[in-house]
Amino acid sequence: MDLGLDGRTAVITGRSMGIGMAVATSLAAERITVNAASPGLVATEWRQGWAQMVADDKGVTREELLTGYTAALGAFAGRWVETSEIADVVTFLASDRAAYINGTIIDVDGGITANAR
Repeated sequence: MDLGLDGRTAVITGRSMGIGMAVATSLAAERITVNAASPGLVATEWRQGWAQMVADDKGVTREELLTGYTAALGAFAGRWVETSEIADVVTFLASDRAAYINGTIIDVDGGITANAR
């Protein structure tokens, strides 16, 4: 399969595991790695506004709300993942330093996935 990616890396985000693993297997002989970054709750502008609205309704601070909410989900950092943290993982996966990583998902969710097992 020639995708014109000679010796490069394809990065899949989200839970596209089945497709990602099939593509990783197909492209491995061409030295193209395929991995997935699976973010948890991302601190988007919308989500920050939602958290403030809910916190106001409950009479707590946004930080108190986030600490309880994320802990209940299993992300014990007490916060959501920043977009820059997801970008750091994707940048690493696309770098030469990750050349031997292929066909895997890296959960960037503060431990939610690990705590769900």
